[in-house]
Amino acid sequence: MAHIVVIGAGVGGMPAAYEIKDALGKNHQITVVSNHEYFQFTPSNPWVAVGWRARKDICFPVAPFLKKRNIEFIPSGVQEIKPDENQIVLANGTVLDYDFLVIATGPNSPLMKYPDWDHRAALLIQFVLLNMQKKLGITGKLLLKNLVLL
Repeated sequence: MAHIVVIGAGVGGMPAAYEIKDALGKNHQITVVSNHEYFQFTPSNPWVAVGWRARKDICFPVAPFLKKRNIEFIPSGVQEIKPDENQIVLANGTVLDYDFLVIATGPNSPLMKYPDWDHRAALLIQFVLLNMQKKLGITGKLLLKNLVLL
């Protein structure tokens, strides 16, 4: 059984967790970690700003939705990623082991400091997902088939 950790519960992390769970089924553990306990549909932020929507219309708590899909949720930010140990250290002090890590933290990614970061990130994510698919023995499916960039 593999443990896949998804950092981020936004427009990248939530679909990533759902699609990975659908592709892998019950035999693998998926955990979503986020410093926010809610999902906010960010494309609707302008509507809130001009008063056409209320914040409650574009936000919802993620824990109940993830629980329905048997996906664990940890409401804590990430303090440190230890790739050599396959661990992340959460802001609350918890150390979480993983087999695969998906970083879906949004547009403030550290990759933004590199030229052409979006193309490189997309290729890197595609490589990681294909590697995950191969190691877990998934055939006939491409994980996150709709993924462009997290």
